[in-house]
Amino acid sequence: MSKTARNLTSKSITAFRITFIAFVVMLVTTPLFAQSTSTYTEYAVKFICGIAPTGATAIAPGEYYTTINVHNPNLFTDDKPISFLKKAVLAHPEGATLTPPSAFRQDSLPNDYAEQIACSTIRSLLGSAAPKAPGFMEGFVVIVIPPATSPNELDVVGVYSSSNNPPTAIQIVPIAPRIITPPPVGAATLDGGK
Repeated sequence: MSKTARNLTSKSITAFRITFIAFVVMLVTTPLFAQSTSTYTEYAVKFICGIAPTGATAIAPGEYYTTINVHNPNLFTDDKPISFLKKAVLAHPEGATLTPPSAFRQDSLPNDYAEQIACSTIRSLLGSAAPKAPGFMEGFVVIVIPPATSPNELDVVGVYSSSNNPPTAIQIVPIAPRIITPPPVGAATLDGGK
């Protein structure tokens, strides 16, 4: 092979390597950028609250409490507080009349601060749809961090306790985030776009 052919082959291989590396970098960084600017982070936390009477629910008779702990894990004071939305959704037995979810309520937490969402807060979110305390209710609290917030993750833990004259039981469950990418504008939705 001539010296000119070897130089062309060497230049072609180098150009190919540079193009390949640039392509791989683009593939890796594009989803990361897209996730931080166009995705929502969601936490769906189970709740059970109130006195479950015998035979009224699938839950054993007793008094149940839920406290959802929410913590902003960011330690850097330069960053803004994390803003998020929260709502409550009641779960009814299959075949029962469904209750619409509550409206979202705006909230925020400064860096390294925490709050708790107790049964009283959940009843407040649900308003007149919630049974009066200590009436039994169960469902989900949904926490959503919009894409404009950065960083966009929280520490979310469900703390569940029950009392049945004794014994008393407690369970602590960390809640994993779910990343949601909204559909494009004009996409078909379950409600027909209404």
